[in-house]
Amino acid sequence: MRQVLLLALAVVALAATGSSWAASVEPSSLVLRPGDVPSGFRLDGEESGVQMNARIARDGAEAKRIIARSGRVTGYRNVFDRRASSIESRADLCRSAAGAASLLDWFDLEVRKSGIRGLQRARISVGSGGYVYWSGRSTLLTLVTWRHE
Repeated sequence: MRQVLLLALAVVALAATGSSWAASVEPSSLVLRPGDVPSGFRLDGEESGVQMNARIARDGAEAKRIIARSGRVTGYRNVFDRRASSIESRADLCRSAAGAASLLDWFDLEVRKSGIRGLQRARISVGSGGYVYWSGRSTLLTLVTWRHE
């Protein structure tokens, strides 16, 4: 059975209008890098990189809806593997704080519907709000997601 260690930096919101920082931010600068993860984890080049809306939209109608509803601009993901374990770090940039909140709410609902046994969830005070999820049953899972305005 695959053991998963998952850390996701799931949502970063920027008010792109009027913010020079928002217009120039690179989502790749917001994700974990090789020096940030424990030794032995290697970057999976096939699973990592820019997460363009067009690529995500190929997942179907639901993906297209959340892209449109959240005003998602682009994103970036790095995946690190070590034997049967993995760490994922992801940043999604949205046009507005409301869009980021919408994306976080959708992500939270999807995680809770996932059917992971023993999944627990708590709110965290990171950025403008987020959640930590964990499960210690057959799959070791830790997931941290938040938004920042």
